[in-house]
Amino acid sequence: MKKVNVWILISILSLFASIQDAQANTPKEITGIWLGTMKVSEAVELQIGYIVSRTENGILTATMNIIEQKAFDIPMDSVSFSQDSIQILFTAAGISYSGILDADNQLIQGYYEQGEAKFELILHSVDELPGEVVRTQTPQRPFPYIEKEVVFHNKEAQADLAGTLTIPYSGENFPAIILVHGSGHTDRNETKMGHFMLLADYFTRNGFAVLRYDKRGVGNSTGNYDEATTIDFAHDVKAGINYLKCRKEIDNTKIGIIGHSEGTLIATIVASEMDKLSFIVLLGVMGSNGGEIRLQQTEMISKLNGVPEDEISKELKQINEYHAILRTDDISDNKFKTIKELYPNMSDGMISYMLKPWYLNFISIEPLDYLKNVSCPVLALTGSKDVQCPPEHNLPLVKKVLENVGNKNFMVKSLPGLNHLLQTSKSGLPIEYENIAEIIAPSALDLMLDWITPILN
Repeated sequence: MKKVNVWILISILSLFASIQDAQANTPKEITGIWLGTMKVSEAVELQIGYIVSRTENGILTATMNIIEQKAFDIPMDSVSFSQDSIQILFTAAGISYSGILDADNQLIQGYYEQGEAKFELILHSVDELPGEVVRTQTPQRPFPYIEKEVVFHNKEAQADLAGTLTIPYSGENFPAIILVHGSGHTDRNETKMGHFMLLADYFTRNGFAVLRYDKRGVGNSTGNYDEATTIDFAHDVKAGINYLKCRKEIDNTKIGIIGHSEGTLIATIVASEMDKLSFIVLLGVMGSNGGEIRLQQTEMISKLNGVPEDEISKELKQINEYHAILRTDDISDNKFKTIKELYPNMSDGMISYMLKPWYLNFISIEPLDYLKNVSCPVLALTGSKDVQCPPEHNLPLVKKVLENVGNKNFMVKSLPGLNHLLQTSKSGLPIEYENIAEIIAPSALDLMLDWITPILN
């Protein structure tokens, strides 16, 4: 009996030793797909992925992928691997990753460095990198309503605005909504994010005709985008409303506007000049001029990204300085020269952009000057995590003006947990927008509908 036990013990020890030898002799292999999450600040996390491979000659190569930034297949300059240590260099950007591969070839414990910044980054072996975000809210054909390709004309600008008009199948004399974009080269659907396509679908399913269109000079619309200002875009909206009034399917006494971001300023301008609008809905509302909005954005985004306070103060001071130059009556060439002398590191392209008619107008135009002349019902909604038109800076201004002018029907509300695009968000930072599956929070859609419906009845 004792001999059997001794034999079993010897066999187990021998087996254990064999396993240890096998593990010790397991070749280290760094090729494959590696993914980890790097905490950049209290509010910001980035998924970093490396794909490491060997050439036919056995030379290691790698590409870097920053998932949230949609930056894929960035070639690295060099990859070195010795025993269990790896280093990946991207010299041009001052980026390096150094780490230690574990015994099972499944995990790399290391650090990502860029300039003077250093972050812990643990990489895990994975079969593939995260794919595209699936947006289940995206409307899918066939739709339970009519879609019409339409064109309306802004005679003053000699611009034809191409768009889509959606109309419920059954009924007549429908109330109508025109959707008004935020800043930038934006088409009728806000294609990158799909917000306008979803808004049109949601409200048409609930009994509204909805007009959305490509901005002048964008998509199928004609006109000069580069020379247009916010005021010019407001004229385009007026042309759209006049077009809706002429459609036999639409009740021309029940037409409203839903505007987003700069579109809230445009909606306010239009409502201040057109007496018989039924309502305006302001999403991500501007209560401050564009110059103040720029300062608010810079401060909030910088803080969330972990930028030191002294650097933020310096940047805010610079923005105020070159905005003061832009607001002078001096000619553009002199403004360009003055800014370039003060800030030689600022690109010529950036200075030229700020000298365009739109930017010069945007940093000075005061939304409240128009809002005080709006008599129709107003719904102003901003996400509590909006860092582009922060609610704490803008909502109180809007509310105060509407109270002072005696507007009888308005709601001003901050929506908990939502960002500038009214998505449920972690930080509110723009880097998250494209990585959130939600297009617009259903609660925000329902709130708009619940507020608008009794106004029209």
